Amino acid sequence: MTRIDREATAAAYADGRFKDKKKRSYIRPDGRAYRFGVDVEPLRLEVFQRSNGFCEMPLRGVLNGLCNRNIFWETFELHHEPPKSRGGDDSVDGTRASCRQCHVKRHGRVTRWGERVAQ
Repeated sequence: MTRIDREATAAAYADGRFKDKKKRSYIRPDGRAYRFGVDVEPLRLEVFQRSNGFCEMPLRGVLNGLCNRNIFWETFELHHEPPKSRGGDDSVDGTRASCRQCHVKRHGRVTRWGERVAQ
């Protein structure tokens, strides 16, 4: 069962940090935030701006090397490191801007957000 810090979550909705109408976004007692719906867009914007339009995924075998493919706002993907299933969260420090090729390669499968481009 997911533990939620109800006071911190309510405060995030009250001060405008969370805006999801379905109230799915939440904060855990350890301070990690999990965003859903429209609450993901500010995170995407901050990560995209940090990347300067380039993929931030590391390349294996290249010392301190990054993919550096050009990425675009409409098609870039957020990669969580560590994955949410292993304790990662929706923070700027916990996510990377990724091109589709690197994201699919890293997960070894097509991620569930692949339909976003088609919409």
